[in-house]
Amino acid sequence: MLFFTTFLTFATGTTAISIQGSPLAANLISTQDYPNALLCAAKNPSINTLIQSFCHGPGTTAANDLVVGSARATNGLIYEGIKIRILGDGCPSNSVWVPGEYCGSQFHYLCGVFGNADGVGELAFGANLCQTWRIERELVPGLGTWVG
Repeated sequence: MLFFTTFLTFATGTTAISIQGSPLAANLISTQDYPNALLCAAKNPSINTLIQSFCHGPGTTAANDLVVGSARATNGLIYEGIKIRILGDGCPSNSVWVPGEYCGSQFHYLCGVFGNADGVGELAFGANLCQTWRIERELVPGLGTWVG
């Protein structure tokens, strides 16, 4: 089995990842997802709950696909002061499909491996790295403080 993993770190601190070339890449990602989900849970267990809801909840397709460029992907979801979303500025089309298993594994990777001590961070994925995946702190209206 031959596959390529590319890691690029930009001056902005954004890291980009691309896995290509293998029909078994989904199995590889699923196998690697579990330890990343555990690392993420150790940083902030609320993020794993949020990832599950975002990647597999209402608003995804019947096959649990998320469409980058959709309102759901762009606006994201917020849970306990943490927001996750996928921005698709510069993607080749407005309908970039992300299968549910990739959505979950890529967010677990972002949180567990590249996220800060609280799991917050940003990575670029997709064709030409046009997708910006974010786990952010969300300002809670009325409190004037960051929570999470």
